[in-house]
Amino acid sequence: MGDLSERTRLSKQTMTTLIRNMEQADLVERRKDPKDGRATQVFLTDRSRAFRPVAERVLAQMDSQVAILLTANEIGQLKNALKTLRMLEI
Repeated sequence: MGDLSERTRLSKQTMTTLIRNMEQADLVERRKDPKDGRATQVFLTDRSRAFRPVAERVLAQMDSQVAILLTANEIGQLKNALKTLRMLEI
Protein backbone atom coordinates (compact mmCIF):
# COMPACT_ATOMS: atom_id res chain seq x y z
CA MET A 1 0.00 0.00 0.00
CA GLY A 2 2.82 2.37 0.84
CA ASP A 3 4.46 1.80 -2.53
CA LEU A 4 1.17 2.32 -4.37
CA SER A 5 0.52 5.48 -2.38
CA GLU A 6 3.94 6.83 -3.23
CA ARG A 7 3.70 5.96 -6.92
CA THR A 8 0.24 7.51 -7.28
CA ARG A 9 0.95 10.42 -4.94
CA LEU A 10 -2.16 9.60 -2.92
CA SER A 11 -2.25 9.37 0.85
CA LYS A 12 -2.10 5.91 2.40
CA GLN A 13 -5.61 6.44 3.76
CA THR A 14 -6.94 7.32 0.31
CA MET A 15 -5.17 4.36 -1.28
CA THR A 16 -6.48 1.99 1.39
CA THR A 17 -10.05 3.17 0.78
CA LEU A 18 -9.60 2.93 -2.99
CA ILE A 19 -8.19 -0.61 -2.77
CA ARG A 20 -10.94 -1.66 -0.35
CA ASN A 21 -13.60 -0.39 -2.79
CA MET A 22 -11.88 -2.09 -5.71
CA GLU A 23 -11.68 -5.32 -3.73
CA GLN A 24 -15.42 -5.16 -2.98
CA ALA A 25 -16.03 -4.72 -6.72
CA ASP A 26 -13.86 -7.80 -7.41
CA LEU A 27 -11.29 -5.75 -9.32
CA VAL A 28 -8.30 -6.48 -7.07
CA GLU A 29 -7.26 -9.08 -4.55
CA ARG A 30 -5.09 -8.42 -1.50
CA ARG A 31 -2.58 -11.02 -0.31
CA LYS A 32 -0.03 -11.00 2.47
CA ASP A 33 3.51 -10.45 1.23
CA PRO A 34 5.36 -13.76 1.77
CA LYS A 35 8.62 -11.86 2.37
CA ASP A 36 7.21 -9.24 4.75
CA GLY A 37 4.35 -10.19 7.06
CA ARG A 38 3.45 -6.54 7.63
CA ALA A 39 3.01 -5.78 3.94
CA THR A 40 0.12 -6.53 1.61
CA GLN A 41 0.37 -7.11 -2.10
CA VAL A 42 -2.41 -6.10 -4.50
CA PHE A 43 -3.20 -8.14 -7.60
CA LEU A 44 -5.60 -7.59 -10.48
CA THR A 45 -8.45 -10.07 -10.80
CA ASP A 46 -9.66 -11.69 -14.01
CA ARG A 47 -12.62 -9.32 -13.90
CA SER A 48 -10.37 -6.25 -13.91
CA ARG A 49 -8.19 -7.67 -16.67
CA ALA A 50 -11.29 -7.89 -18.87
CA PHE A 51 -11.38 -4.08 -18.89
CA ARG A 52 -7.96 -3.79 -20.56
CA PRO A 53 -9.21 -3.76 -24.18
CA VAL A 54 -11.73 -1.06 -23.32
CA ALA A 55 -9.10 1.05 -21.55
CA GLU A 56 -6.68 0.64 -24.46
CA ARG A 57 -9.37 1.72 -26.93
CA VAL A 58 -10.29 4.79 -24.87
CA LEU A 59 -6.64 5.79 -24.46
CA ALA A 60 -6.06 5.40 -28.21
CA GLN A 61 -9.07 7.65 -28.90
CA MET A 62 -7.71 10.24 -26.48
CA ASP A 63 -4.29 10.09 -28.18
CA SER A 64 -5.98 10.64 -31.55
CA GLN A 65 -7.88 13.65 -30.28
CA VAL A 66 -4.72 15.18 -28.81
CA ALA A 67 -2.91 14.60 -32.11
CA ILE A 68 -5.66 16.55 -33.90
CA LEU A 69 -5.35 19.49 -31.51
CA LEU A 70 -1.57 19.66 -31.05
CA THR A 71 1.47 19.46 -33.27
CA ALA A 72 4.11 16.77 -32.68
CA ASN A 73 6.36 19.44 -31.14
CA GLU A 74 3.60 20.58 -28.77
CA ILE A 75 2.92 16.98 -27.74
CA GLY A 76 6.61 16.55 -26.96
CA GLN A 77 6.61 19.72 -24.89
CA LEU A 78 3.50 18.59 -23.02
CA LYS A 79 5.05 15.18 -22.26
CA ASN A 80 8.19 16.87 -20.94
CA ALA A 81 6.15 19.22 -18.79
CA LEU A 82 4.14 16.32 -17.35
CA LYS A 83 7.33 14.38 -16.57
CA THR A 84 8.69 17.43 -14.77
CA LEU A 85 5.49 17.76 -12.74
CA ARG A 86 5.65 14.09 -11.76
CA MET A 87 9.14 14.59 -10.34
CA LEU A 88 8.09 17.50 -8.13
CA GLU A 89 7.83 16.78 -4.43
CA ILE A 90 4.39 17.77 -3.23
